[in-house]
Amino acid sequence: MWQEVDTEYPVPAQRLEELFQKKEPIKKKKTAPERSASTRISVITKKRSQNMAIMLSRCKFSYADIALGIRRMDERISMDQALALLQFAPLPEEVDAVSQFLDGGDVAALDTPEQFIAAVMNVPHYSERLQSIVSQLQFEERYAEVSKFLNTAAHAIGEAANSQHLQKLLHVLLSVGNFVNDGTFRGGAWGFRLESLTRLVELRGSDRRQTLLHFFAEFLETEHEDVLSVGKQCAHAAASSKVGLQEVEAMARKLQGELDILQLNLSLLSDDEKYVARMQPFHSMACGKMAELSALLAQTQTNYRQLLEFFGEPSETTSDALLGHLASFLHALEVALEENKKRREQDEARKRIEAKRAERLKASGRSGGGGGGGDDGEEGGLMDSIIAQMRNGSAFRGNSSFSVSGSIDVQDLPPV
Repeated sequence: MWQEVDTEYPVPAQRLEELFQKKEPIKKKKTAPERSASTRISVITKKRSQNMAIMLSRCKFSYADIALGIRRMDERISMDQALALLQFAPLPEEVDAVSQFLDGGDVAALDTPEQFIAAVMNVPHYSERLQSIVSQLQFEERYAEVSKFLNTAAHAIGEAANSQHLQKLLHVLLSVGNFVNDGTFRGGAWGFRLESLTRLVELRGSDRRQTLLHFFAEFLETEHEDVLSVGKQCAHAAASSKVGLQEVEAMARKLQGELDILQLNLSLLSDDEKYVARMQPFHSMACGKMAELSALLAQTQTNYRQLLEFFGEPSETTSDALLGHLASFLHALEVALEENKKRREQDEARKRIEAKRAERLKASGRSGGGGGGGDDGEEGGLMDSIIAQMRNGSAFRGNSSFSVSGSIDVQDLPPV
């Protein structure tokens, strides 16, 4: 078909040239390559630079925004952010090093940590502002913790001092201890240290099954059942044994110390309206709470010193130690009561089995013998003897069936 073409058709030449004319490529100007992190300049120690860089990598704000937020005491700064920024607050020597570099150098040439330092080093009292923010954001939680420990200790000390059942229990235990120690230099004591309570499980009877604590628990059940509610009357002893008054006082002193520093910062930044507007109301509120806590702490310490004197304990005994001995004993007493109950149930079951066996033997024409009754009679006789002597107020003379491998540590104690 191409051979039959003899006519040339007109075309829009100008339009074709505008659209499809070959253009000369535009030569790009050479620019300086962007400086990589490995070629940036660092003027602080390597370890400090690495740790600061890790912290900054987690920050979602620009360094300029961080500096502005701290200057304005921005309440959007979280506690975690404030703690991290305070931990890596620029040191004086780091500020000097960055300042010397910037005297003629370009901030873009610096490594990331140095650029951060350059951004925040001109914020007046940068560290003081961050410390104030941290103190404010942490106060409520720390105050609640100290207050909880202190109130627990106050309740535990009051319970121990006012529990009539505890006093009676200790008096009964003293009688038992004097009976066991009769004939030794420890007999006839007027009192004993509470730490001796934990030794009751060390003294085993001649059957090697019962301890003195098991006997004491059974004696209380049969003769002084009313004192068994002593655990409820001293319900806070266990919790208070975890943190003593000394630790509570140290925590309260540290909290008050931070408020004292805040007071100094308020004087230092008295011309900064934003700082004063945020920190002055907080400081007034926190000081009011701490005054109430300090008053309760002082009263509780006084009550504890009186409790030590009441129990005849050494003045250096810490509250967590004293209440710990009491809590451990009350728990051990509950365990002994439960074990006595289980042993009685086992003895009753054994007697029922023996009785059925005797009936079967009798029915078959053979003589039946009750096994095990003799031992029970001996144990019952021993207990009846001890209880009778305690009831009639005898001088607790005579031989005890307890093989004492140790003895209860006792001391003179005024009547309570």
